[in-house]
Amino acid sequence: MACSDPQEHDEELAFQSEEGITCERIAPGVLALGTITDGSVKIHLPPGIAWQLVAELTALMVRRIVHTANTMDQLEAALEQSN
Repeated sequence: MACSDPQEHDEELAFQSEEGITCERIAPGVLALGTITDGSVKIHLPPGIAWQLVAELTALMVRRIVHTANTMDQLEAALEQSN
C-alpha cells in the first residue's frame, strides 16, 4: 500500500512478499511488479490496476486452496467408505 501512495515522494519504496513477488514504486503513480527469480522481468502498472491484479491473483489462490481442500475431503471420505 505504501508503494502506491502518491504522497510518498521522497523515498524509493519497494516490497517483497513471502511468495517472492516484488513491488516497487518506480515513479509517482507507477508500480513495478516482478519476481525475485528474475529481476529483469517487471510489469509497470498504475496503482489502481496493480491493486486489481493483486485482488484477482488472491481470488485465484483462494479458489485453488478451496478446490484442493474439497478434493482432499472427498478422497478421505472415499477412503473411509472403502474400509
